[in-house]
Amino acid sequence: MSCPCIMKKRVMKLLEGKVAVITGAARGIGKAIALKFASEGADIAFTDLVIDENGKATEKRLPLLA
Repeated sequence: MSCPCIMKKRVMKLLEGKVAVITGAARGIGKAIALKFASEGADIAFTDLVIDENGKATEKRLPLLA
């Protein structure tokens, strides 16, 4: 007799438990890297020359990917 319950397998993300420090992450390539690393489970610390609305937008988006 088979069990009707479905067991979910937890898949560890590639960078889970790691911290990434990314410079230039408010826009462009740095932002793309920060978002990708976050989607792979990394905690992100980032900076840029100027943290303007682009930097604030990146900051708001990062937790959504965790």
